[in-house]
Amino acid sequence: MTNGGPVDQRLWTQRTLALLAALFAWRTLMQCVTPLELCADEAYYWDWSRQLDWGYYSKPPMIAWIIAAATRVGGNSELAIRFPAVLLSTIGLWPVFRLASSQFDARIGFWTVAAVAATPGMAAMSLLMTIDAPFLCAWAFAVWCAWELLAPEEPEWRWVLPAIASTGLGLLSKQSMLAIFPLTGLWLILQSSERRKLLSPKVWTWWAGSLACLTPVLVWNAQHQWITVQHTGEHFQSKGATWARQVTWFAEFWGSHFGVISPLSCGLMIVLTIGGLLSWTQVDRRVRFLLCLGVVPMLGVTVLSATQRVQPNWPAGFVLTSFILLGAWGCGECPWRPLGGWSRRWFSAAVAVGACLTLGVYLVPLTVPNSTLAGGPMDPTVRLRGWESLSGQVGAELSSLREPDHPLLIAATGRGPVSLLAYYLPGQPRVYRWNPTGIVESQHEVWGGPNEDRRGADALIFTHVGQEVPRELAAAFATVERGTIKESHLGGRRWERLQVWRGSGYRGWPQISQSSAEFVQTADAAAATKMQ
Repeated sequence: MTNGGPVDQRLWTQRTLALLAALFAWRTLMQCVTPLELCADEAYYWDWSRQLDWGYYSKPPMIAWIIAAATRVGGNSELAIRFPAVLLSTIGLWPVFRLASSQFDARIGFWTVAAVAATPGMAAMSLLMTIDAPFLCAWAFAVWCAWELLAPEEPEWRWVLPAIASTGLGLLSKQSMLAIFPLTGLWLILQSSERRKLLSPKVWTWWAGSLACLTPVLVWNAQHQWITVQHTGEHFQSKGATWARQVTWFAEFWGSHFGVISPLSCGLMIVLTIGGLLSWTQVDRRVRFLLCLGVVPMLGVTVLSATQRVQPNWPAGFVLTSFILLGAWGCGECPWRPLGGWSRRWFSAAVAVGACLTLGVYLVPLTVPNSTLAGGPMDPTVRLRGWESLSGQVGAELSSLREPDHPLLIAATGRGPVSLLAYYLPGQPRVYRWNPTGIVESQHEVWGGPNEDRRGADALIFTHVGQEVPRELAAAFATVERGTIKESHLGGRRWERLQVWRGSGYRGWPQISQSSAEFVQTADAAAATKMQ
């Protein structure tokens, strides 16, 4: 397909804007009517937003900043926390359109946006406020700006500042943004006509200016023993595993992608990947750019998935870029022709299948919790229910403490219950996490325990049902008494349960010992056995 005239470009641009407006309205409506409580990650990031900083244990600070801004305007409701996901997931489709339009034409840009919107993963991203919403928005803008900056003619200075801004915001959102530098460098190296741009001051200004945005984050990490760097590095430490386990990880990764992207779209991307790499010498700079920013890193993640468990959202930016290649192929603009002349029919079918699955994602929270599927293995909303009821039961006991308006609350659990209790308990108090391992495993360990002025206070302590209060934590109180079990029915055989304990006469935050670490290892092993 050749580029259309100005009228065609305007027409497809108007259609894209109309599509984005419709998506924004639909996603906002779904946020308003969907009865989902916060998931553990959302509550965790909300907890971050109450203590703003330049860095956090596992991620850069952008997610906390965005939630803080949203809640200061709209209050601490689930809708206020999640509304940025609606906004960013919709705005982030505009640079996808502009990049596809710049490389091909506006019609391909429209259908690329339609294909991206018709994916279950994008639907989920617009419902839940995670780091992927700000990251993907920034990634899309950064890739578009990089393409314009690296135009065939001499790079223009007017694209340098937008490229720095979008890339910098992406770096402040997720570590994956760092991939844009070696990937664009690879694209320049693999094309003889582009290599001279590696010495361009405008390109280096973009790279250096973007990395400079990380300066305060690096300072924060240096002050905290480089905890985020260590956490990120752990994702790429291959652990010994049997070949059966490795095959399982690989199958889980690609199985999840067939669900997140939609089966037909994912299958077509695999076909395009093979065809594109085999046709490397025949394709032009546009296709090579998309291959380097999408397909090539996806191959790397695929190899990684055969050595360790890889979360399906890790390569989300690469998949987003690859959709432009899929849109161009679907509109007949690719130089290689897998599936013969049926590309348009296959592409249309992929968008239709994806749209149906996407609609299903939006309808699941409205139907499944009230059906016989609730609480079963086919209930994806089970982790988004129960904590408001359970926390309400716990809140009824706060009035019995000597300082009910300033309670001392400690959870000897994972990080999820800590932040979920903090969000759903009356007054949204601070909840501290006791981690006996001595290893920093979450932001709660970075923050530490209560101040010394809490000595003598009474407290509520939370453990998983069947677990005792760890020895060192119990010794931090004059007395610890077993309380009641709080539970919330999630449907079927699924319950959310916590054991409540009452501690009196707080003596100070305890030190970690070897026995505490052994307790945690034993408890974790028991929990793993129970889950199996």
